[in-house]
Amino acid sequence: MIQDELEYRLADLERDGLRRRRRVLELPCGPLARVDGRELISFGSNDYLGLASDPALIEAACAGARRWGVGSGASHLLSGHLLPHQTLEERLAAFTGFDRALLFSTGYLANLGIVASLVGRGDAVFADRLNHASLIDAVLLSRAEHARYPHGDVEALERQLAASPAKRKLILTDAVFSMDGDLAPLPQLLRLAERFDAWLVLDDAHGFGVLGKEGRGTLSHFDLPADPRLVYMGTLGKAAGASGAFVAGSATLIEWLLQRARTYVFTTGASPIIACALLASLERIQSGDERRRHLRRLADHLRDGLSDSRWKLISSPTAIQPIIIGDNDEALRVAQALLDRGLWVPAIRPPTVPKGTARLRVSLSAAHDEAHVRRLVEALSEDGLQKTKAGEDRRQIGSRRFAPGDDEKPDARFFLPPSARSAQTDPSPVFPNLCLLIHGWGMDRRIWSPCLAALGNVAETRFVDLPGYGEAPDHGLDFAGTARFLADSLPAGAILCGWSLGALLAMQAALLSPRRVGGLILVGGTPCFIRRNGWTTAQSPAMLKKFSADVSDDSRTALRRFAALFNQGDATARLTARAAVQGILSAPPASATLLAGLDWLRDADLRERVPEIGCPTLLIHGECDPLMPLAAARWLAEKLPRARLDVFAGAAHAPFLNDPERFARLVGGFLHDIRTDQAARS
Repeated sequence: MIQDELEYRLADLERDGLRRRRRVLELPCGPLARVDGRELISFGSNDYLGLASDPALIEAACAGARRWGVGSGASHLLSGHLLPHQTLEERLAAFTGFDRALLFSTGYLANLGIVASLVGRGDAVFADRLNHASLIDAVLLSRAEHARYPHGDVEALERQLAASPAKRKLILTDAVFSMDGDLAPLPQLLRLAERFDAWLVLDDAHGFGVLGKEGRGTLSHFDLPADPRLVYMGTLGKAAGASGAFVAGSATLIEWLLQRARTYVFTTGASPIIACALLASLERIQSGDERRRHLRRLADHLRDGLSDSRWKLISSPTAIQPIIIGDNDEALRVAQALLDRGLWVPAIRPPTVPKGTARLRVSLSAAHDEAHVRRLVEALSEDGLQKTKAGEDRRQIGSRRFAPGDDEKPDARFFLPPSARSAQTDPSPVFPNLCLLIHGWGMDRRIWSPCLAALGNVAETRFVDLPGYGEAPDHGLDFAGTARFLADSLPAGAILCGWSLGALLAMQAALLSPRRVGGLILVGGTPCFIRRNGWTTAQSPAMLKKFSADVSDDSRTALRRFAALFNQGDATARLTARAAVQGILSAPPASATLLAGLDWLRDADLRERVPEIGCPTLLIHGECDPLMPLAAARWLAEKLPRARLDVFAGAAHAPFLNDPERFARLVGGFLHDIRTDQAARS
């Protein structure tokens, strides 16, 4: 029965901690809420300036209802465009600095109308990966090609624009990202739009009224002009305190949208009451500098109060202050614990945010006072909320939080024999969305922990353990056997990301199973670590022999010396490396495991076979790597048929510890390029 299928799917949502439930509020929108008779401090509203219940807006709405009635009666192009609508459009255009503005019933409808009116089949939209759902749906409705670039990565966007043969191009982005609170790099995006003759569509839902001179929005924040290629969308149900949205732009653009945007043409005009209230709201926004200053003080108070806690706040200059937790159930647990203390902070989970980045989304309002924020800080600082659901204390690594042992369990299918795997793995190539992380000698999978949250924004990640570590299959300490086993177990199109010794394992697997490996990411690794047979850039055999002797004498001390090779770069990078390695050294691998890894390094030599690796390859190398010289990485990049090299200045043997966010952006851009290439081929 089709009804049964829905029941099963709802049960799946419940099991995965993804089922959402509405709460009925018994008070008007404001800093205080009442739910089921219980008083709460609410941090879940987008009423950033506290205007939703402002007396001036209420009075304007009442006066508007007495003069204009309740409904508009028709679409704007028939008889539903009333004088308050026209007056509001003119005021919005003047306020934002554009020629004209056009009202829409919602921001969702505005975005759908903009994109589908400007591009179609044969055109291309270049969209930030973290764009709002309305922007994603707008591209799908337009039927244009949809190219997504890693979040905020202007270089990746430039490559996509340069490679695109589309007759019309459109860059599409949130100006303020609703789940992270960070800003798009608008000056750089506008320069690219000018260079490639593209539209630049900005959704400023969370910046209008909050940022810029007199709250004029994110364009004003960056001091950008009202360029004719700009399409500016602002919503009126957040900082403006009412509902609806508008699009501002050149006179020609607005006239085109008025004629062709189906979500405008075929929609009944909004109530004139709303337009009257919004005219009062614009006056409040323009004179609201003190509200905006108060909002910034509240954000500073929250961040300062949580600076020494387990909680990681994403850097945000806006009223949106997200606290990353990661696990869905853990986010729900913390949200419920806060609710029990009279604090309502929504837990945001996939698909609204990427998998593994569930969070508390703290939305501040100028209607909050410092006592409200202090209550939240005190609650989050309690011992009971400083621990994970498993009761573990969280420890800080650089700017991130990390608990030893809180990594994911490896996907069992990577360790199944081929006979058992056939029912679980599609043998046909798939677009890569799965990145397998392979750690290096001496370190277990936790070495990846500082960059896991960032990687969760660009790919689904799983772990592959080396022999003698963690959950590795029972192959003894046979590294070559593990490479063969991995090659046989890979899902089609998988991306292998290997660090150090793990890079050798990844290359070996790619050579053994080229049709299953969609791409390689090699970090601090070369095809041969030992200087021999004309290989002049690697380490001497004497170095490896001495290292092996040190491991035999005192493996823990040898491992500490090896770990010291990571501590290059700035102070933050050194702190990150030390903290990561300290956690891993708490349970180091056995001496036999370490020696087996060194033996494989001594014997493995893939130099002659490197040109056979035909899949796309990204090499990421530390400029100051004392173990694998940069010259070796450059040699490898030249020999691989489809490779590019990115060097981290000042970094050592584990460059992803220096800048996890940059590392994740590189990985995301690489995966996107592979997807784009495969889509073109198909």
